[in-house]
Amino acid sequence: MTSSLDSEWDVERIKKELKKEKEAKLALQHAIMGLEQVQNEMQHSQDGVEESEWHKRYLEQAAINSQLAQQISQLEAQLLNSREVETEEINYTSYQDLDNTNIRQLLKKLEREKTELEWQLKDCEWRLDQEAAAVHKAGEDKKMMMTELGQVRHFIRIQVVSSMLHQSDIVTQWLDCTIELNSR
Repeated sequence: MTSSLDSEWDVERIKKELKKEKEAKLALQHAIMGLEQVQNEMQHSQDGVEESEWHKRYLEQAAINSQLAQQISQLEAQLLNSREVETEEINYTSYQDLDNTNIRQLLKKLEREKTELEWQLKDCEWRLDQEAAAVHKAGEDKKMMMTELGQVRHFIRIQVVSSMLHQSDIVTQWLDCTIELNSR
């Protein structure tokens, strides 16, 4: 009689555990579905944000491109205009055809161009000097770093060898101890 009560009690206990497991499984399935829904919503909102950001970048770039196109057309017009003015100013076949006023104007213009070219040359020389100094400094920094790197490598090698020797001493001590115990 007790065995049938025990078996009934076991069956009831198992049924209760099964019911609890089913409820837990159902709760987990609902939680998973909810999380998947939240994940999908977040994914869609993120896609919308990315599309919006890319759209903004596209619009900004399009505006910049149109401004640049306008600037290019203005500069081309100015260049064409300045070329026409230059050809009108210097349309003489020889300097003998020029009168004193035109020769002075031409001389002033050539002096201005000369001064401008000299300034450009000095600017280029200065930039070259600056770049040479920067290259030299970078070379010195590289040498210093390589020296430090060599020192660090040497220190690491010393540490590794020291560690290996220390481990070797421990192994030797252990072997000595083992041999001593075995000889007793």
